Amino acid sequence: MGRVRERSNMYNIRNSRSWKKHLTQHQARRSRKSYHVLDRQKIYRRIIKVIWIIVIVLLAQSIFQWSYLAVDNITLSGNKDISLEEVRGLLDKDLWQRRYLFFKNNNFFLLDTDPLADKLKQNFNLETVELTKKWPDTLEIKIIEKISHLIWQRDQEFYLLDAQGYKIRPIPSADGKYLLLEDRRSTVAADGPVVDQSTLELINDVFLAWQDILAGQIGLIKIVIGDQANLWELHSSLGYYVKFDPQEPWSGPLSNLARILSAEDVLARDIDYIDLRFGDRVYYK
Repeated sequence: MGRVRERSNMYNIRNSRSWKKHLTQHQARRSRKSYHVLDRQKIYRRIIKVIWIIVIVLLAQSIFQWSYLAVDNITLSGNKDISLEEVRGLLDKDLWQRRYLFFKNNNFFLLDTDPLADKLKQNFNLETVELTKKWPDTLEIKIIEKISHLIWQRDQEFYLLDAQGYKIRPIPSADGKYLLLEDRRSTVAADGPVVDQSTLELINDVFLAWQDILAGQIGLIKIVIGDQANLWELHSSLGYYVKFDPQEPWSGPLSNLARILSAEDVLARDIDYIDLRFGDRVYYK
């Protein structure tokens, strides 16, 4: 009986081991198959994601590059000296540059107006600037320019000046709408106002007095100042200029000038300049 039990036990053990071995192999085959199925599903999902990304990019590109939504109509209001051409020339590069590699910055949805407003305000030294997008392709620009009282010329450079003598912005050439101040002084302040307040007030007083006394006969278009404090040149609209001492009372000399200009023989002469720096006496050449 003992031998029979022993054999029976051995048989059971072998049977058990054989069964486990068979089960393990079967499970291993199923696991490899499941792995391959899962791997394929992941690949399919990735392919689908890539396809969707391509579709979205193409759709976005078709929308953002649609000419209907390209902001190319610019309007300008509130301007006095600044022209629409100047504004376009400044903003065109920003509007047409690439954005996000595929798109252009002038698309209605992509266009950010804040950097453009900052650029306008900085380059033209504006008081205020407001940019508004209007569907589907318009950019409205409303500005308030700083008030300019005259044009300051230094060599071949021209600037609009404000009431405090600060440069507002450069301009390409003299503009007949403003009195021109040509500065021939050897040195000019690098920072702050280029013309001091007392000189500006005197220029304004001389201009107003000229308008009151001589406006009916001749216009004042330019004042030239230099290192000599007692000599200004007042350039007339007729081509000649007047030598003038701003440190002396000047209402009398201007009245004398008006009296002389009323004489027909003086107006008929070819005059280079008239010198008013000798009181009641007037010299001309």
